[in-house]
Amino acid sequence: MHELISCDDIAALCRDAAIANGYPADLANAAAEMVVWLERHGLPGMEALAIRLEKVRRFDLEAAQPQIMESGKVRFPEPILAGIFLHERFDEMTFPMGIEGPDHGALLIVPFLALSAHERDIALQIAFLGSAGNPAEAARLNYRSGQSALEGLRSTLLTSKFLGVEKPERLAVALIEAEGESVSASGEIVARLKALL
Repeated sequence: MHELISCDDIAALCRDAAIANGYPADLANAAAEMVVWLERHGLPGMEALAIRLEKVRRFDLEAAQPQIMESGKVRFPEPILAGIFLHERFDEMTFPMGIEGPDHGALLIVPFLALSAHERDIALQIAFLGSAGNPAEAARLNYRSGQSALEGLRSTLLTSKFLGVEKPERLAVALIEAEGESVSASGEIVARLKALL
């Protein structure tokens, strides 16, 4: 069953759930803002955070840091720190690019990429490249200037840890404005987040 819930209430619930699971306040606030962004764009941000917190159980700042490998690739064990890392280095990136996110919650990286694109007034396409068991691309988010459109299987957003990111010159799909100050949310997902407090 779905209910209308304010973005402020979503942010407060997500922030409190993250803090209860060991996130420092600043990262919990960032997580809450990113969840709200996802929900306003019709994407399952609350569910992504619930899955992340249920699977990992306790935030460990040292283990969560992005790790630069000898090959130059970056391993991202945690999505919020991954998003911050990518946002801060957006202008240094070469596109198209691939991102291997964490096992759970890679969707939470997406708002940081969209914020980077928004600040530069460019379009982005973010492909969700399936899961280890199903590596074929199954969904693509198109974004520009606060508007977005999802193509493909919504269920892939919660299982994919691999993202492909492109900066197209133009988008060939019609984009939709983000929702306002309230969104429709699953009562079950709200209850799962409350259970984490």
